[in-house]
Amino acid sequence: MTTSSPPPLPPPLPPLPRPYQDTAAYWEAAREHRFIIQKCIDCGEYQFYPRGVCSHCLSSALEWREASDKAEVYSFSINYRRPIRASPTRHRLCWPWSPWKR
Repeated sequence: MTTSSPPPLPPPLPPLPRPYQDTAAYWEAAREHRFIIQKCIDCGEYQFYPRGVCSHCLSSALEWREASDKAEVYSFSINYRRPIRASPTRHRLCWPWSPWKR
């Protein structure tokens, strides 16, 4: 009688990000399957990824806005550098719009 070995275990999942002051609202919305982005109150520009000041005018007057479902992926990147040794996965980065395209 031949016994087969059990199937291999799947690779471990990468660690979950730790929300902090600038990203807590983003991750809470993600848990609710919503995509929100920051908008600067002073200059009116949108930005993504979340941060504490506007990337256009350096104002800290930012608010969260629900993104429309009519976005178009402008660019993406696959990062092959692992954040931790135990994580064999690739990390995909995606920009849903072009900051240069008006």
